[in-house]
Amino acid sequence: MAHGKRRTSTGLGRATLIVCLVVLAACRSVEPTVIPSTDSSVRSTAPQSAHPSATSQPADLSAIEWGFSAFPRSSRDPAGFATYGLIIANPNPDRSAELFGFRVRLFDSGGLVVGDEHLVIWTVLPLAHVAIGNDVLGAGGAASMTVEVEPNPSSWWRIAPPAGTDAVSFREVVTVAGPDGIRTTGLIDSTLVGPTSLQVVALYRDRQGAIAGAAFGDVFLGSGQGIEFQTSSLAEFTEIPATEMFWFPLN
Repeated sequence: MAHGKRRTSTGLGRATLIVCLVVLAACRSVEPTVIPSTDSSVRSTAPQSAHPSATSQPADLSAIEWGFSAFPRSSRDPAGFATYGLIIANPNPDRSAELFGFRVRLFDSGGLVVGDEHLVIWTVLPLAHVAIGNDVLGAGGAASMTVEVEPNPSSWWRIAPPAGTDAVSFREVVTVAGPDGIRTTGLIDSTLVGPTSLQVVALYRDRQGAIAGAAFGDVFLGSGQGIEFQTSSLAEFTEIPATEMFWFPLN
């Protein structure tokens, strides 16, 4: 059983705040499972917060929800592995966040670090929710997780209008789980102007609605309909009741 948490965080930008979640890791058996198709639209609604003007100090990005699953025994790594996912919110209606970093650490039950990752999100558009996630080899003993927002010298804010909640949409989304991992495929419809590279993220939830992990893939597109995408993860889930799709620009 995967465990996760929803959290509305305050100021996580320049003054870094560590948020922690202690969960129990679970071992999973592997049985190929085809997940029913799930149609999803991009999650880009604004979190509940004040809307600063373009001349005011931007509100900080925040990690609002996260979770992971650990697989202690796996043929892929003697120390097993873990998969995680988290959702990031930009509450600003007129600023996109560029090149902000995030640090994800996984700990075993004794507090030792078994996974430590530094990720960079290229762009978080105004009022957008985006997801990131990854597989971490050697982290099969993970029992807790921390998330930090890490502004770096390359991080900056850019004045920009919202892209619109319907700029990118997903359809015919299908997730297949089996002994070779988990794969999500589907089609993208886009109204974005000009050639654009996107990172597409499939966020997986368990039956309790907690984040169980995530997978990502890159897609090159412009304005168009029915553009194929695929994401993949090592995760050895026996079932995934819900798949949510997210995106953010890579250029």
